[in-house]
Amino acid sequence: HTPMLYVFNLNTNKLLYRYAFPSTVAPLGSMLNDFNVAPNGQHLYIAETSIFGGHPGLVIYSVASNTSWRVLSDHSS
Repeated sequence: HTPMLYVFNLNTNKLLYRYAFPSTVAPLGSMLNDFNVAPNGQHLYIAETSIFGGHPGLVIYSVASNTSWRVLSDHSS
């Protein structure tokens, strides 16, 4: 299945929007987990551990542009 991001208003329990990560960012076998929100609230930083896919990296999601991209894929760190 395509990894998805769901954003809810916790006061009303209403779904505000959802985002499907493209396969170029989260290919088959991706494991998106352990995210942090940037201090300004404009980006999410998501660990992509890729246990099955074998290509771990970092996924960044932009709130303002509703887009995502992948960095540090296969980085030695």
